[in-house]
Amino acid sequence: MSKLVHFLKIFEKDVAPFYQKHEETFDLESFHGRFHILRCLFLVDALDKFYTLYGLKYDIDKAYYAVLFHDIAREGNGYDQWEEDSTEICFDYLKKDGYTIEEATQISRLILKETPFTLEGQILYDVDVLDYNRFFWFPHEEELFDKRKLIAASSNDFAKVNDEKFRIEIIKKAQTLVIFTENIPINISTNDLINKVYSFYLEIGD
Repeated sequence: MSKLVHFLKIFEKDVAPFYQKHEETFDLESFHGRFHILRCLFLVDALDKFYTLYGLKYDIDKAYYAVLFHDIAREGNGYDQWEEDSTEICFDYLKKDGYTIEEATQISRLILKETPFTLEGQILYDVDVLDYNRFFWFPHEEELFDKRKLIAASSNDFAKVNDEKFRIEIIKKAQTLVIFTENIPINISTNDLINKVYSFYLEIGD
């Protein structure tokens, strides 16, 4: 949980203002705003717990950073034509934070979702896919979510982990997070938003 807390602090201090601006301009429903990014951060934590059980060696920080910045340069919803710009913003942030050019390049390019994936790149892809539930959050719409796009715990998983039970659980967790946050006013402060979602995440457990 300490990794999650660390990145929630980065989100609040350095990243959320950009996404709040999205909400105040083109993204009034936070499809690519603070709510989306925050849910994705919690889903990174859930996937990290899953993969850690298998003793895999990877750097979850890379996935967290990529999630934080992957929609930061957006100027509209729909097709993301600003991915390269988001990559550059992420790169600049990491360089200022002490990462080498090679490290900053490797992490920031995860945003482009180039294949074949590393596990960190797959985690970014999967949390973005999972949070697509935000478009199908009414109970009668749950089945509209395309489970086939989720790579985690499938036969195509980078980590060679095939676990249908976990796939069902993580999809349900994503849906539950969306339903909870859809009832939070868009004008909530970032600090209050984080605290509300964090408390709820602890309630729904593993």
